[in-house]
Amino acid sequence: MRLFDPSDQWRFSRIAEKRKTEKLEGEDSRIAEIMDAHPELDPFWVMGEGSASPQEVNGQIVNPFVHVTLHLIVQNQIDREYPPDVKKTFLRLVEQGETEHEALHRIIGLYADLYFRAVRRGQSFDESEYTLALGFLTA
Repeated sequence: MRLFDPSDQWRFSRIAEKRKTEKLEGEDSRIAEIMDAHPELDPFWVMGEGSASPQEVNGQIVNPFVHVTLHLIVQNQIDREYPPDVKKTFLRLVEQGETEHEALHRIIGLYADLYFRAVRRGQSFDESEYTLALGFLTA
């Protein structure tokens, strides 16, 4: 999956529908699991491309497509233990009392801040800055 590929907006909509009736595999299964953890986003998947627009959810502005994509990216980093400090940080946050989902969201927030800052500046994502910043995350 390419990061924030517009074709994935429709793919996510199809996954959202299929997850109710079919057993999904591979990355589609992982995306469905993330969607299951965020039922508050369900109304937006039928919107197709609209799921990539900011929406008000529980008093916050959320882009459902970006949110699930970031979940997938960070979860894959944890599973692959690359960068290695991502999994270490995740485990440390859980040991400090965060739920696994809260810990994941803390890392997602950091990743998103660094990623979108780099995009706004026309720069590449700085993995060393990410690794350094992970060391400062605490519950």
